[in-house]
Amino acid sequence: MFKHLGAGLAAYIAAAALTGGAGAALYTGREVALLGTGVGVGAGVLSLMLGPHLVSFQHAVLIAGVIAALIMFHPVFQARCIPQLPTRVMAGVTTGALCGAALGVAEPLHPAPFSTFAVLSFLVSVNGVLYVASLGPLLSVTRRMHLTFLPCNWVEALVAGPLAAIAAGSVWIMAGPFLGEHGQLLQATSDAVYRQLPMALLGGIFGGGLAGGLLGVFGFPWVHENR
Repeated sequence: MFKHLGAGLAAYIAAAALTGGAGAALYTGREVALLGTGVGVGAGVLSLMLGPHLVSFQHAVLIAGVIAALIMFHPVFQARCIPQLPTRVMAGVTTGALCGAALGVAEPLHPAPFSTFAVLSFLVSVNGVLYVASLGPLLSVTRRMHLTFLPCNWVEALVAGPLAAIAAGSVWIMAGPFLGEHGQLLQATSDAVYRQLPMALLGGIFGGGLAGGLLGVFGFPWVHENR
């Protein structure tokens, strides 16, 4: 989608940063992430059922994000606060952006555009290792400096909202064109997704296996820390 918006080099950076942050949120704040994603999927499906002539792609994404963020202010989520969630998400965003920048700089130097398989393999494996490698030192710094972030409800809302928006947008990208949504950007993105999805899945699986092996070799002691 970022490429179709004409983002150029920033397309890799934005996509990789978004993916890195979402992955860190799913790994760290499972309940918050799953609820946000579930709300997004539900909102996306319901908005499509109403019909693209009543609700647009942008409205569906915004509504899903707002609903998920508001749910996070329920007291039950404050009782299950994850203090280091912001640090972990920012680590994922940062390492993702760095990997995206590396791809964006390297691709023009390559005689042909990188394949979807190669891009996903690189991003999943390298970003996974960089994320885990940087996480321990970052958590140590925040603990020593007693850094305080927003109240837990706000933190969780800022995580669940974007995840819900991503989920709702994904539903529209996958199903919208079949249900009467004829926006040029959405149609182009949907076509690209359907063409590249098989190789993207294979690249993600290969990269995940490679990252897991590398993490096992390096043996970072903080991999299984939850706080």
